[in-house]
Amino acid sequence: MTELGRRLFASASLRHPLLAELLAQSAATLKQRVNEIDAAEFARQSDENIAELVGAKAAFKALEVPFDKAKLSVEEVHHNNTVKASKSIPYFGDSALWQAKSERPLHSPPKAEVRGQAVVVGVEVSAVDIDQAKGYLDKATTQLAECLTLQAKQIDRHNAALPRAALPFVKERRKRLVQLAYLSQALGV
Repeated sequence: MTELGRRLFASASLRHPLLAELLAQSAATLKQRVNEIDAAEFARQSDENIAELVGAKAAFKALEVPFDKAKLSVEEVHHNNTVKASKSIPYFGDSALWQAKSERPLHSPPKAEVRGQAVVVGVEVSAVDIDQAKGYLDKATTQLAECLTLQAKQIDRHNAALPRAALPFVKERRKRLVQLAYLSQALGV
């Protein structure tokens, strides 16, 4: 039996960062997002509301994978009397997440290929071992779901912390705007 594709959720390299690194990139935009809010809009809202809005805009979206839309295929491989069985599963989201290693990855994440907006798990087996292919596809699909659950939990924790992380930037801007208003009033502007 030969698994098709490469390990998902397992590599941490320059090409495939850790999930924490991808999430840190979204958190790094908080100050900029706070400063982009129109001053009049900023003045109308509480610090907590602004922090919530900024956190929501900076939130990272987990992969959505409708497993019920998977398409199975079986094809004969002529050169060595084997059969290639695969399952193509559509997904929605950032393809970089398929390679991003989570905080607590599975010991042996599944192998698969990311092709456009689908992830494909597959195996090549002897024509007489087709039951082995079905077992592999079922196991790989279960492992994908487990990895996605772990990843989504980490993303959810990150997203929940964004408003709290944005609050110091909101307070800093609020202080600057108050100082600006005081200075404008003092100068008669």
